[in-house]
Amino acid sequence: MMLIRRRVAALLLLPLLLAGPALLPIVTPLAAPPAEPAVASDPLELIYVGGEKRQKIRIDVELDGRPLAAVWDETFRELFADLDRDGDGFLSREEARRAPSALRVRQLSWGLFFAAPAAPPWEELDRRPADGKVSFEELVDYYHRHGVGGVQVAVGRPPATDALTDALLRRLDRDGDGRVSKAEWQAAAESLHALDLNDDELISGDELVPGLAYPGAFGATLLTPLSPDHAPSSLLDSFPFRRLPDGGEAPDHALVIRLGRRPQGAALLDLGHALCDVRPGDSRLTADFASARVLARQRFAETDADGDGRLSRAEAERSSFAPLRDLFDRADRDGDGYVSAGEWSACLDLEGRMVEGQVLLTILDHGCGLFEFLDADRDGVLSVRELRSAWSRLDAAGCLRDGVLDRSRLPRQLRCVVSQGRPRGGRTPPRRGPAWFRAMDRNGDGDVSRREFLGTDEEFRRLDVDGDGLISAEEADKMGR
Repeated sequence: MMLIRRRVAALLLLPLLLAGPALLPIVTPLAAPPAEPAVASDPLELIYVGGEKRQKIRIDVELDGRPLAAVWDETFRELFADLDRDGDGFLSREEARRAPSALRVRQLSWGLFFAAPAAPPWEELDRRPADGKVSFEELVDYYHRHGVGGVQVAVGRPPATDALTDALLRRLDRDGDGRVSKAEWQAAAESLHALDLNDDELISGDELVPGLAYPGAFGATLLTPLSPDHAPSSLLDSFPFRRLPDGGEAPDHALVIRLGRRPQGAALLDLGHALCDVRPGDSRLTADFASARVLARQRFAETDADGDGRLSRAEAERSSFAPLRDLFDRADRDGDGYVSAGEWSACLDLEGRMVEGQVLLTILDHGCGLFEFLDADRDGVLSVRELRSAWSRLDAAGCLRDGVLDRSRLPRQLRCVVSQGRPRGGRTPPRRGPAWFRAMDRNGDGDVSRREFLGTDEEFRRLDVDGDGLISAEEADKMGR
């Protein structure tokens, strides 16, 4: 039955997909019928519409070895059990008032912990059937319809792509003839060395364009699944990705991104004159929440003036710690007018479970950026090796016309980061090679230069097998055998 519904949904969307990007709506997905309630969300499915051929991408996310859908299924069950005070398997209007709204849950991905509560509208919960009570399936359906329980997708466009390209070409054009020759490309590392203000043997965006914050944008606009409704948006209507509702045919690209203690799953997708870098990213969300939870417990103990292990409403109202006041009713699960230490701890634990499931895919469209093309390892800076290989990479990619860069031939650069909450800014340097190599690679560019190498000139020359003035991780590995 589910397969039939998915095929029907795909057929209904086919005319929209064929009509072109401008007609593809981007809002909330249709709710699932109650006969087969959606308890676990499906994998994230995107379609790339920025090239001649549309390509479908499916991304499954795991948290420490567990599917994201399973993590949220457990969280929803814990939330429902917490809300269902009388244990009858349904939520009454009074019980549902303690539920956090979908917006409130999504705000956790930005680190807004313990914010003032906001309950879902009753009519958004009691839908199928509208019988004056809310089942577990109805509660989950509400959250799924409003973007909770799976991967959130946020998109943006960095504003300085052209400025970086212009600055690079201007600096590389040493003779000022308005074009960068092969010889000038091959001398790129030497030409840009004067810009290396912090002397780390790397060229960053702000060294090329003073005052530039690179990439200078973050995913501030949510990309929601296709639906027959459409709210016009200049960014979303022109963005090269659309988000699909669940189901449909097999994808062109299928990825598994693993987050947690051992992130894995980085991939570089060739989308046809576009390179899409997908990788797990760092975030401080769970660490920040752990600190916030410690503080919340300390404030509880400090507010418990009589030391009886519970807070009355009057005690909470006198506290300078707003969450004790704002979350009092939510934490008071038995409704006795007091919040015990156990109830407060359970409230924090449930909030922590919802924080854990905040997975965000951030997509930045850098357009046909030269800086991004030359940044082969996608770490946000240009290394000596990347600059030295610029000409050969441009030539191999067909970006040259009559020996001169044709900017229109640069492939589109798309950067996708999957993280628990908003990703951390800054570089993610490659970590390869033996331990001594990683220790010497102080700038994290994946090479050890003579300046970084702590041995003698003779030892450096022996390790630098190709004699290019850099010890690569591969050279270090071979010599270490």
